[in-house]
Amino acid sequence: MATFSVVANCIYSTTTADLTAAATTIVVTDATGFPATEPYYLTIWDVVAHPDPADDTGREIVQVTGRVGTSLTVVRGQDDTGAATHNAGDRIALLLVVALIDEWTTAINAHAHAAGDGGIIDHGGLGGLVDDDHAQYHTDGRAVIWLAANHEVTYDHADIALNTTHRSSDGSDHTFIDQAVTATASPTFAKIRVNDKVFFTQADEDEFIDSLDDGYMDYGATTAHRFNNNVNVIGGGLRIGTATDMLAPLGITGDATSIEDRHEGIWIRGKTGAYIVQINVRGSRLEIGGGAPLDTTPAMSVNYLTGEVGIGTTTPSYILDVDAGEIGEGNYNGLRIVDTGWKATSHPMLEFYNSHASFGGGGTLARIYGEIGNVGTNSKLYFAVADSSKNLQDRMVIDKDGNVGIGETDPNALLEVNGDLQVNDKVVFTQDDKNEFIDSLNSGYMDYGATTAHRFNNNVVLPKTSGKGIKVDTTTPTFGWRDLQAEPSGINTGASKPSQAIYRDDLKQFQFAENDEEYFEFHIPHDYVAGTDVHIHIHWSHTGQYVNGGTVTFTVESSYVKGHNQASFPASVSGDFTGTASTQYKHIVSETQLSASSPAGLQIDTDDLEPDGIIIMRVLLKTNGMTVSEGTVPDPFIHHVDVHYQSTNIATKAKVPDFYT
Repeated sequence: MATFSVVANCIYSTTTADLTAAATTIVVTDATGFPATEPYYLTIWDVVAHPDPADDTGREIVQVTGRVGTSLTVVRGQDDTGAATHNAGDRIALLLVVALIDEWTTAINAHAHAAGDGGIIDHGGLGGLVDDDHAQYHTDGRAVIWLAANHEVTYDHADIALNTTHRSSDGSDHTFIDQAVTATASPTFAKIRVNDKVFFTQADEDEFIDSLDDGYMDYGATTAHRFNNNVNVIGGGLRIGTATDMLAPLGITGDATSIEDRHEGIWIRGKTGAYIVQINVRGSRLEIGGGAPLDTTPAMSVNYLTGEVGIGTTTPSYILDVDAGEIGEGNYNGLRIVDTGWKATSHPMLEFYNSHASFGGGGTLARIYGEIGNVGTNSKLYFAVADSSKNLQDRMVIDKDGNVGIGETDPNALLEVNGDLQVNDKVVFTQDDKNEFIDSLNSGYMDYGATTAHRFNNNVVLPKTSGKGIKVDTTTPTFGWRDLQAEPSGINTGASKPSQAIYRDDLKQFQFAENDEEYFEFHIPHDYVAGTDVHIHIHWSHTGQYVNGGTVTFTVESSYVKGHNQASFPASVSGDFTGTASTQYKHIVSETQLSASSPAGLQIDTDDLEPDGIIIMRVLLKTNGMTVSEGTVPDPFIHHVDVHYQSTNIATKAKVPDFYT
């Protein structure tokens, strides 16, 4: 029976990569619906520029001879088309082509019928034989045909199984040999010529020797076959699984249907121990494996399209990709370079080389190499990199004591650097279980030390700009605090003045009754950190023995102006805040924020504050809400008023604006 190329309806996909004219593998985006068996024909064309493939003069017809997933193995330039280049995204589809129609036409024309046979295929039997040439023995209804010596019988019809009855053109039935001749009178066979297959039937399985029209001899159908002596192939090649000339003495093409994922390959079994080494082709990879998991975990894989080699992996991503698997606790495995000699300056190495013309036609980029040294007493590991003149220079070395030299090939310390050293985080010094460090933080500041004092043997130069200086810590507040001491702008002598009263023993302080007030002024110093908020502190206490709680309310009114004739005093702002009472004579500090970038209530604008500015202020005791367990409520004493600010601890660079430039 003739074998035709496979056909199917509405099957198409697109190419995933550009194709050269020599490529024999095509990878498509989706192979769903593609025929499961081969061969079949596909047409490739630029579907964007030519929706109709007939309009694309660069179209190409290929014959698919194998498929693994979305990877197709093809024969290029079929059916009067030439092998051409194609782009990623081109359409590839199963269409009706002339080559397929030619297969059908050839098969139909070759199928002859005798006149009046009613459509029955003519199997001519052994026509033309005469009794003096042959002897026929009929036993149990079976015809056994044998030949005298030097005679020849030609059976000229396809697929006739021995032990099967067929009707010839003359209407007679013939039953052919199904076993060896065992009759006493059986002579020596001379020659039987069969122009298609000879079948051997046993246990309902047909095995055959098949002489095809293309001149190749096929052996077997489903079971293994063996040769009891050497097989010599002279003047040609031995092809297994293919009739196509593969230009090699041995050509092997696997059958994915029968051997699953092993594909094309060679298995070599050891004489003892049943050890097997397997060499397979899996898609674009040559794989070498052995042992039980032959089909899933080969030991080595070579991708012949990319040149990438995998050891322990079937999907290498690099020229050499080694996967040692799980090495295990305390074990060692990997890549080893062995030097079998004992020379002080022998150098087993790993080298990185560039052969491009731009690199002078070839040269070493870098090299990692070892050195035994003085008969093993001073072994080293070197890291060399080529300079601008393409000369290798030893950039780093590790000696037998673990000393590392950078720019130094004979280090005398665990780390010796010959040149500048840049550290993006910490340098830690450890002694007596104490860690001292120099730390370069992401914020751009250099921290010195952890627990002990440090000294500088020369001047310390600090930039004086907004946000830079000597910090007390690395979080808010980032600068040290100082107090602006209040200077009375004048003693209040009016009705609202506080009274000067005995506070303790012979010491007098200002005592404030409700609505008593006093006036103060503050000067912004040159160590003020621009852009930081300031806070007012009112230091107060009372002499009441029976005070057990309550609060007092202060009213603060102020106006701020920049110095150096930059502005006039603006309208004042005012607001209230409270202080909580404590026990007799207890020093109480009541605080509130006096400035903000978005000021409200009693606050002035932080963004206006700068050195040489002036704050004028009025402080009034609005209400006295202290409580007592007995007796009268005492009036509080205000001892001091100051403004808390953050300081750089150094003065400004300029004495007038701009202070920090």
